[in-house]
This record gives sequence, structure tokens and C-alpha cells, in this order.
Amino acid sequence: MIKTQVDASRVLAVLGKLPMAVRFQFGDALDHISLKFLKKLRSERLSGGEGIKARPGGLFRRFKRVFLVPSNTQTMGVEIFTSSKIAKLHEEGGVMRGTGGLRLAVPISASAGTTETSTGAIRRQFGGTAYNRDVRPKKNVMPVNVGGKTYLFRKRRKAGDVLPPLFVLKEEVRLKPRLGFYKTWKDMEPDAIRIVSSALTKAAKEATS
Repeated sequence: MIKTQVDASRVLAVLGKLPMAVRFQFGDALDHISLKFLKKLRSERLSGGEGIKARPGGLFRRFKRVFLVPSNTQTMGVEIFTSSKIAKLHEEGGVMRGTGGLRLAVPISASAGTTETSTGAIRRQFGGTAYNRDVRPKKNVMPVNVGGKTYLFRKRRKAGDVLPPLFVLKEEVRLKPRLGFYKTWKDMEPDAIRIVSSALTKAAKEATS
């Protein structure tokens, strides 16, 4: 699991002295911070480029936020996390291997090192199932062996169509640490501090008005 947490440890002295209004303002601040972080993570680290290319139904939905139920100001917080094993591999780097005799269908762009797929496993994206060693042609995809490697092509709709390979089948794939979950949070810390500071200032003004 990878996760980050925003808590109230740095402002406990202030929170203990201000009225209940500060809790509402601080709660709004936590909501703002967590949403801002997830938006930044999805746009900068899950949309290709220096990060990984996640599908809308993949890692985009794997990151969740949970508000900690406060018994007092010391336990106010929000936790942003994912239990996805592939997310951890993308964050820390490592080797992914096929299981049960299955090979991994890796997008050609990923095998070239330009981007990585990210949906719980590196697998073919047509039909959602992995291929085994005896690949049978599917409705829209056909396997072609070239130089000892198996590539998956989209089937031609008409004679003369020239279609590039979509996937290459591999026994294993080494993932680079490219997710940048913790780096994204570290980069956003100044904004988080500013948001909390603004919330406390607003709460103080409300308390004295």
C-alpha cells in the first residue's frame, strides 16, 4: 500500500483554543487539499508524459481518500491511499511476471520505454484477458511471430491496410519507478500549508466577529 496523510499535529495548540468553527474550516481545508492532490496526481502522473498512462477505469479509480473520524482536534485528518499492487510497483519499481503460464501483453510504446500501462497488471487491452503460449486469433486481434517474438496486431479490415503492432508478449517486464505519488505530495506541501493557514485565519476572524 502507498498512502499519505494530512493531520493536525502542527496546529494542535491553536485548535485547542479556538471554538468549534475552526474544526469546520479545517475540515474544509482537508477536503480542498485532498481533492487538489488527487487532481494533480491524475493530471501530472497518471496521464502519460513523465508518469504513467492510466486508463480511466484503471489507476484513476484506485486512489481513494478517507476522512479520519475525529474524537478531538488531534485526530482530524484525511488519508489518501491505494491498495493496488501495480501502483506500488510503479511507485517503487520492480519486475512483473506472468502467472499461470500466461505472458504479459505489453503495449509497444511501453516496451520501448516511453510509457507504462497501469491497470492492476500489464495485459492486453483488447478483451481484457492475457494470452497464453498458444495464442488463438481473436475477433479484432491476431498474433504474428517475428524474430522469435509474438506481436499482436489489429486485424486488417481490407486488403492493403498497413497496421502497426499493438502489443508484444513478454515473460516479464521491469517497471521503472515513475508514478511519483510521494513526490507529488512533497511538491504540493507549500500549497497545503497555505490552504490550512488560510482556513485558520478565516476561522479566527469568524470567532472574533
